[in-house]
Amino acid sequence: MPLHILAPMVVVGLIIAWGAMRFAGCSQDLHFNTEGDARLHWLRHRPGAKPRDIIVAADGRAALVEVGSGLWLLRSFGIDSVIHHLGTAQVSAAKQGLTLAFPEYDDPKARLTLTPEECTIWQARINAHQQETRND
Repeated sequence: MPLHILAPMVVVGLIIAWGAMRFAGCSQDLHFNTEGDARLHWLRHRPGAKPRDIIVAADGRAALVEVGSGLWLLRSFGIDSVIHHLGTAQVSAAKQGLTLAFPEYDDPKARLTLTPEECTIWQARINAHQQETRND
């Protein structure tokens, strides 16, 4: 098939596929609407670690998960979720929430959008956990 016919066919096919996925809602960012949603995503990452406590952010894009091994961050990363252990994360205040920097070079900073009340609660929980970890 000549290139001047094949190239437009490929481009049109990709546009149709993209449009179908957008229309079907397959490309929307992940949100944790309830504690149960966060629990399901957590158990997908760590099936054996049952959460003791889960705090979901108001915007639904992050959750603090407390398990036997410590405090973890579960967050939306596009259409999927990722987890980070908060044992040695550096917490700093941001304009609309918190920024968490992780010691691993392959983990990008997590910028969390939180209400002022959530910022206070989350920062206190993370700092208390890190203090506990240092004392052990």
